[in-house]
Formats: sequence, C-alpha cells, structure tokens
Amino acid sequence: MLESPMSFIDVLFPLNLGPLTYKLPSNIDRAAPGTLVKARIRNALKKGVVLGPSVKVPEGEIKEIEEIIG
Repeated sequence: MLESPMSFIDVLFPLNLGPLTYKLPSNIDRAAPGTLVKARIRNALKKGVVLGPSVKVPEGEIKEIEEIIG
C-alpha cells in the first residue's frame, strides 16, 4: 500500500540529531508545524516539535507518533 506524504511528519528533538520522520497514527490526520509531540527514540519517549509534513515518503519501517501534546 502506497501512503501519502501527508501521513508522515518531520520532528525535531532537543538532541544532537537532525529532523526525524515519523508516521501519524490513524486517529490523527495532521499535525501543524510547531505542535509538540511525544515519540520514541532508542526506546525512550521524548518530546519534540513538528517541523511540518515530510517532503517524501520514507522507505522502511517508520515509528509512529505516540502522543500529541496540547
């Protein structure tokens, strides 16, 4: 099944990493830039900020956003 790029968002975390791409869960259709979210990084739940929709559909298995904050 081919997924829309709108199903994926880029998130920036307060870590020494660039933006990471995550999949939106099926119960959330979009997340605006600047929205705070929780997502897993190396099995730890971290807070990050949505930068916006991902420009391209990533390959491989992509983790889902765990929670939208606020």
